[in-house]
Amino acid sequence: MNNPHVWRDALHRDDWALPSGLCSANGSDVAQRFGIYRNNVLSACTQALADTFPVCQALVGEAFFSGLALAFAQQQLPRSRRLAFYGQGFAEFVRQFPPAQSLPYLADVAQLEMARVQAYHAADAEGVSPERLQAALHPDANLPAWRFALHPSLQLVEATTAALSLWQAHQHEAAQRDAVLADIDVHRPECAAVFRSGDVVLCLPLSAADVALLRGLQDGQTLGEAIALATASADGEAPDMSHTLALLLQHQLITDVTQAPTEHTTQGD
Repeated sequence: MNNPHVWRDALHRDDWALPSGLCSANGSDVAQRFGIYRNNVLSACTQALADTFPVCQALVGEAFFSGLALAFAQQQLPRSRRLAFYGQGFAEFVRQFPPAQSLPYLADVAQLEMARVQAYHAADAEGVSPERLQAALHPDANLPAWRFALHPSLQLVEATTAALSLWQAHQHEAAQRDAVLADIDVHRPECAAVFRSGDVVLCLPLSAADVALLRGLQDGQTLGEAIALATASADGEAPDMSHTLALLLQHQLITDVTQAPTEHTTQGD
């Protein structure tokens, strides 16, 4: 069988229909052997999802999560041999999964956990030199006109629930975790910056305005443009510039600074 798509589609099906043209060289039961192979593939996928989304599994229990992961794997098999990134569409799948509709925070936690994976495996980049930073932050510099390139590991999470608090609670031992969970309002929206600092992935809370500001910088906007758009998108709430810049500087998340060219217009008489 030369068509890989036929093989892939057969792995997705719930029935035991075999791909056309499949045969055995030693005369063994082809259907049984293919069934074992398919079960192994799906088992590997569900285990990979459990490894990537441990807090999601802890929130709903192994039995529920296994069913959820299997349903996802039956629809979306890995596209790469590297299972580290498997599950990039998992959060959206969870959001649409009927049995999870009563758990709105589950998809947000999945988004946060995938952001951690992406941050961990992102490319390395050196922080900008002190000289370049001094040029941008000098009192005489036009700070709003500067563009800031940010570290490739920086992921921004905007959740409609308390996803960050739920994730943080599960970093404690069971007794302390349960006490922390009891005080969480799961319906409180939270935002977070997720990034790699050395070999450690950090998840730090941010306001919606601060996240909008960082998204603007990631999109190549000048600081002034990003502040204006962030304020507009956050219902008039201005970003906390001192807090955001301190975060970027402390963790060396600024990898380059460039000043936007000044436009000169000449009008004739």
